[in-house]
Amino acid sequence: MANWSFVMQLFDSTTLLAAKDAGIPISVLVAILSIFLAIATISKQAPLRVLLFGGITTICLMYIFWASTRELYQWVDTKALGDWVGNDEGWTDGGQPLPLYCDRNREGNVATCWRNRPEGYPANPPPMFTGSIRNGAWCAYKLREDTNLVGASGRATGRIFICARVSL
Repeated sequence: MANWSFVMQLFDSTTLLAAKDAGIPISVLVAILSIFLAIATISKQAPLRVLLFGGITTICLMYIFWASTRELYQWVDTKALGDWVGNDEGWTDGGQPLPLYCDRNREGNVATCWRNRPEGYPANPPPMFTGSIRNGAWCAYKLREDTNLVGASGRATGRIFICARVSL
């Protein structure tokens, strides 16, 4: 009996993104999965095996085509340092922006993150969302309309992230 939970993990979007980041084409994943499924479905009846293998391969390809058209958004580390005074939508704990605040509506928004900045939390105007720990590692999320990417105006430079649409 095949371990189908392992097979389904191959289709997880995180796995597909990791494969893309590693430079492995999705077609190689499909080929590996097809070989695995062919071995897993060997039976005494050849016609049944061919139908099952063809059906599973078709489903896999349809999934890959569907996954490649999905809109996925994530924070992209620009490796740049900067800061802007004010215009904060909110802030969260941690040294990287949360995926929760990167979606279609926030595409192009900027987040600045600090690893050790125990002050400067947005307060005026009151942010729409806030973190809670205040341990020095936090991110401020800037409103896109009010962020001039050419001229950062703040003195407390942090790592700059941009919310962007990524594709599989």
